[in-house]
Amino acid sequence: MDPEDRKCCCRSAETAQRDARDLERRIVTVTIDTEHCVICNACESICPEVFSCREDGAVLTATAAEHFTAKRDMIEKAVVHCCVEVISVRYADGTTTDPSARS
Repeated sequence: MDPEDRKCCCRSAETAQRDARDLERRIVTVTIDTEHCVICNACESICPEVFSCREDGAVLTATAAEHFTAKRDMIEKAVVHCCVEVISVRYADGTTTDPSARS
């Protein structure tokens, strides 16, 4: 077998494994505890496609779910940067972010 063919096959297997992991880590829901939100605007500034800040707290945009896959990294960044830890994410594999675990 040509070394280039083998390299291509390995890359395909690696890509398939990465795709399977990504599918398991697909975001299913994002939740904001609006009662405890201090409206710092961090989430909206990081990912405005998903988060919007109003007078009464942060909310998900009307089209938020459409962006869960493409903006996963930015959503996760917003979770980490939430100063009052009120954003949580549930993934397809059943895991969730636990904001209180970051304390």
